[in-house]
Amino acid sequence: MKAPKEKLNIFICSLRNLFEKLMKAAFNYCLVLFGCLLASNYTYSQITLVSSDLAQVGDTVTRYVDTLTTITPGAAGANVTWTLTNATARVTETTKVIAPSATPHAASFTNSNIAMTNDNQNYLYFNKSSADFIATGLAGNLLNNGSTIVAPLNPTLTANVFPSTYGTTFQDNYGMDVTTSGSSFGVNSVRFKRAGVLSDTIDGWGSLVTPVGSYQALRIKHTDRTIDTTWIKLLPISPWSVYSTKNTTTISYSWMAKNAKLAIAELAYDTLGNPKRFTWSSLTLTTGISENTLNNTIQLFPNPASSYFDFKLSDESTSLNGFIQIENSIGQTVYKEAISSQTGRIFLDKIQHGVYLVRIMTEDGRSFYNRLIIN
Repeated sequence: MKAPKEKLNIFICSLRNLFEKLMKAAFNYCLVLFGCLLASNYTYSQITLVSSDLAQVGDTVTRYVDTLTTITPGAAGANVTWTLTNATARVTETTKVIAPSATPHAASFTNSNIAMTNDNQNYLYFNKSSADFIATGLAGNLLNNGSTIVAPLNPTLTANVFPSTYGTTFQDNYGMDVTTSGSSFGVNSVRFKRAGVLSDTIDGWGSLVTPVGSYQALRIKHTDRTIDTTWIKLLPISPWSVYSTKNTTTISYSWMAKNAKLAIAELAYDTLGNPKRFTWSSLTLTTGISENTLNNTIQLFPNPASSYFDFKLSDESTSLNGFIQIENSIGQTVYKEAISSQTGRIFLDKIQHGVYLVRIMTEDGRSFYNRLIIN
């Protein structure tokens, strides 16, 4: 019996797309550093992002996707500004980070401590420790045909090792071998195998501007070289025969910032080298202050700001003298000035683009906060 070629090609394409999802999720967790501002001279220096800065079980991250993107990645190097604002949100993705025990396939991924899902049907599995982050596989209704496929990675993929820094390179081999019923394709069985080599280079750091906000970020270039082989078995007693073999090299980029949980932005290319998909986070970062703590007692305008901003402390009962200070995304003070009025103007000529926290501390011991974007 001859296999319907079109259905088989769709099956192969679907499995390749699954790997894209798995690799994209792994990229989100790639260890990176991001630039920080020093209060003494307002220049960047490198710090290390550790495992605890990334997404944990219980997190939910919403991101937007432009599936018709014309975004390009910009330059590599130190102290770069990437302005990636020319994007349209065509798809919204919400990723939940859950315990593997909360999924239907936990028994197949006992070496995992994190799972992620966008639809509560398909799950990606990982093992995260203080030393490394490893992709272990995927499972669920992967082909959207009602059939369950469980696909552990063997060997697993070490996406990165903690800690990393600007200029760090990393490479690892990974693979998957899946056999499933071929009844939908007019054959007995179909086997799909991938052998891949992922190479990562942290090739730039600086300021990233997306449609949501500005971030101090590090950029990772991902190069994924794969060999995909598909076999078919016509009858239960038939030998396996090779249906197709394909060698592919794909390039993608991701930008990471501290406390961002997943990648702040990602750019994927198709196999012809054309921009295919740009994803950015809905998250606007603050400096160790939760959204519940931020308030409008300090009014900042304009916001976003460029060369200056005006502040107004609306609580007229608050006594001054005091201080106003600006903190970057790791809590370092990049500007501080004594104030004796409810209003004033702060000039930003020595402060880099990014997302900051403006804090007013009064002489009676009270503190007020608000977020400021500088672009």
